[in-house]
Amino acid sequence: MAGNNDPTMDSNMYRPPAPRQMAATQNSDDALRLLVVQRLLYSRAKRYLTARLSGMFLIATAAPIVGGIKPNLAVVCGAIAGAWLFAGRTYLTSAQSRDIDRAAAVQEEFDTQVFGMPQMPSRENAPSLEDVERLAGPKSEVKQQARLEKVRDWYPLEAETNPVVAVAICQRANFSYSDALLRQTARAWRYGAVCWAAIAIILCLTLSASFETVLLIVVLPLLPAFLDLLDFLRAYESASHIRQTTAQEIEQAVRSPKPIDPSQLLVWQERTYELRRATPLVPDLIYNMARRSNERAMRSAAKKLAKEG
Repeated sequence: MAGNNDPTMDSNMYRPPAPRQMAATQNSDDALRLLVVQRLLYSRAKRYLTARLSGMFLIATAAPIVGGIKPNLAVVCGAIAGAWLFAGRTYLTSAQSRDIDRAAAVQEEFDTQVFGMPQMPSRENAPSLEDVERLAGPKSEVKQQARLEKVRDWYPLEAETNPVVAVAICQRANFSYSDALLRQTARAWRYGAVCWAAIAIILCLTLSASFETVLLIVVLPLLPAFLDLLDFLRAYESASHIRQTTAQEIEQAVRSPKPIDPSQLLVWQERTYELRRATPLVPDLIYNMARRSNERAMRSAAKKLAKEG
């Protein structure tokens, strides 16, 4: 998928458009179509994540209870938990990753259009133009979805800002916003782990179970779920750290008296794309609960940086 610029443009010749033009572009029909499609693809990827988490939660909740009532089924529960872990890490994760790749490619096309960037390398699993049209639907549906999803004015743009600084601020806003979401999600996972551990301990005390019984009816069924949980936590914390350090790097560049080289924007853009592909998904519940406060903080910080830049 290509941007608006000449594909032969050298990265050293990149010059961003004026902020007013970028603001108009991001609210154009073509740009909104891309945002609607990327939200649709991310939602589809989250359905695979939801299926994986639902199975994990069901097993982690039901297995200790079933094992406590009928200890002879404890090994069976452990086997089911292991089988679900295998299915989750193969088919569901593969399908989820494919849709994430497609969503990241579509969002990259949106950024390329808005920031007036040269054509980027071919993106893995990028949907074709026909796929985008089919996913987006008629123009009337796109506009309706854009209103429902609240995707207008996606990036915080101040009209009087230097174009290079404006793009850098938008990129920083992207990293900072994602960092906040990832930290909030990791915190929710930690609370979930504590609750699970508390329930398991209470169950063991209630059953007055022996060590061997505890291993069979609690630890064995819960172990695959806790392995997944630990993987999620590590992934969220690692992705959050990378975004946080990149946001700080961009902020220092904006505040520095030395002008930002436009080619550096392309480096940050490439990093944005790679991180979008590798970042674990944030459940819609957490995203929607935190969206208003995160957007308010993002736009306030962007406005402050625009004044300083």
